[in-house]
Amino acid sequence: NTSANKYQGYIDLACKEIQDKYGLDPYSTPMLVYTNMVRSKQDGVNKILDGKTSFKWKDDDMQAGIAVVNSLSGKIEAIGAGRNRNGAKSFSYATFDAKSQRQIGSTAKPLFDYGPGMEYNNWSTYTIFVDEPYTYSNGKSISNFDGKYEGAITLRRALSNSRNIPALKAFQSIDNKKIVNLVTTVGITPEITNGTIHEAHAIGAFTGSNPLSMAGAYQIFSNGGYFYEPYSVNKIVLRDDNQQFENSSAKIKVISDSTAYMITDVLKGVADSTVKAGLSKDYIAAKTGTTNVDSATKKKNKLPSSIVRDYWIMGYTNDTVIGIWIGYDKLNSKHYLNYNSDGWRRKSLLNQVGRIAFNHNGKDFVRPSSVVSSKVEKGSNPAKLPSASTPSDQIVTELFKRGTEPSEVSTKYLSASAPTNFNVSLHSNYVTLSWTGVPDPEYVEDSAFGYYIYFNNEKLYFTQNTSYTINNLTSYYGTYAVRAGYRDTESGLSSAATYELKQKTYKLSINGQSSVTYNVGETVDSALYNGSIVSLTSNGTNVTSLVTITKTITDSSGNVVSTINSSSPNTYTITYKVIYENYSGTCSNKIIIKEKTAEQPTENNNEEDTN
Repeated sequence: NTSANKYQGYIDLACKEIQDKYGLDPYSTPMLVYTNMVRSKQDGVNKILDGKTSFKWKDDDMQAGIAVVNSLSGKIEAIGAGRNRNGAKSFSYATFDAKSQRQIGSTAKPLFDYGPGMEYNNWSTYTIFVDEPYTYSNGKSISNFDGKYEGAITLRRALSNSRNIPALKAFQSIDNKKIVNLVTTVGITPEITNGTIHEAHAIGAFTGSNPLSMAGAYQIFSNGGYFYEPYSVNKIVLRDDNQQFENSSAKIKVISDSTAYMITDVLKGVADSTVKAGLSKDYIAAKTGTTNVDSATKKKNKLPSSIVRDYWIMGYTNDTVIGIWIGYDKLNSKHYLNYNSDGWRRKSLLNQVGRIAFNHNGKDFVRPSSVVSSKVEKGSNPAKLPSASTPSDQIVTELFKRGTEPSEVSTKYLSASAPTNFNVSLHSNYVTLSWTGVPDPEYVEDSAFGYYIYFNNEKLYFTQNTSYTINNLTSYYGTYAVRAGYRDTESGLSSAATYELKQKTYKLSINGQSSVTYNVGETVDSALYNGSIVSLTSNGTNVTSLVTITKTITDSSGNVVSTINSSSPNTYTITYKVIYENYSGTCSNKIIIKEKTAEQPTENNNEEDTN
């Protein structure tokens, strides 16, 4: 049994509240006390602590503190003061005492880091933090639970995956006194020195809190930003004089509805299937917390390396907050929480408490008009809208305070138009490149727009001109490319205009016979010596029409003549010098003029006249 009176934990809480508020002792002053306890919820919590549900405790020494608070009023609806308690005024694990508070681990992060950042620095769920090797301001290193780093990540990722380094960076970038004001307003007692708190608060490493105070603090995320001091006593009536004292909590605005909603939207992602099993009608947000044992204590007490001191979980709907702590009074080698195998217990316990404590009304958290969702291109910092060219897998949707959402379109996947009319000309020991330029699309601010020149895929030069001369290559044959873009960035880079400069092979030839014979007196075809029979191909392409031809005619005596004379026998050699770009070559043909052979007489012709 939980205690001699199964409601003793709640009774103790109510009695202390009456003493603190009214200076009256219910055990010595006759009175009627009306509490805020919801009997069905309290009975359900008792059954869980007594091991009468499907939740199985690790052993009899494992302890837990549970608090259920109505976030629309601050009324404490149920208290799980502990397991195996005996008698009145026994120690309560739901409230601890001033000397027994437990460090709250990562349940601190919405309260000390990201909530204040959204509230005072206008952060969004997209705000980027770099998860990297890091230290506190005093030089002491800080690590993540997995010893790894994730680089640039969003606030959503940093909080939902409980990264310690981004949490510290977040804490450091907020006005410390504003954090102090926020957490003290919601009932948390940090370690304050000269009005500020030390950096370890960022990950919940301070004197600590208790499940009831934490449930009270998390009300601000559940209900749109308001804090009600949790209270158990609704009214007391003194029996002696029938004097009545009615009680309620003031409604204190602590954070904006936008901050409350955005934190909740992130934490809804933490409430995984273990938490929500059988709670399909409930929209639940949750945050876990873990505190560790230092290595010196482990060594001194021969404790396993995977030991955990405290497990926390906070869970809430839009009208109810549940705060849970599980752990042991004293850790030893037989009784301890294991990091590797016991983490599920807190989520399973929240599920069991949620079954009896949540109201199952099917109501989701309502997004206020102060919050807008916006598509964002992944990796943009600050956040930018995706462009029409942004790949779909590079677009995320995140939440922003209205008026802070991105308005600038990312140009990361946009590209300038490609240059046109790209040409490469080879000279004796240099090449000249030229192209038609394109207008600056103004994708990148404060950066020179121009052209990158490549040779065989290697970036060589940047120029803002539309021509360039290269004179320092070992070989000029290969593929040249030019791309429009901005100096020192790949953003907005156009596709490439390319030109392959091949080492050319030439074939110079004479069309037709290289030697033609005429008889004396016959007319010589001028096509045989005016150059029209010359043919030049470059890499198989006929370029004859582009060549320059110089001809020289010599006779059989070696004399240079200007024309061919067929009136007498001679042999003429026509030599053609052909020039095309860097090519120069010669070819020749011959025209032979010979005496006409005398006609041989026929048989009849040789007959003598016998008449």
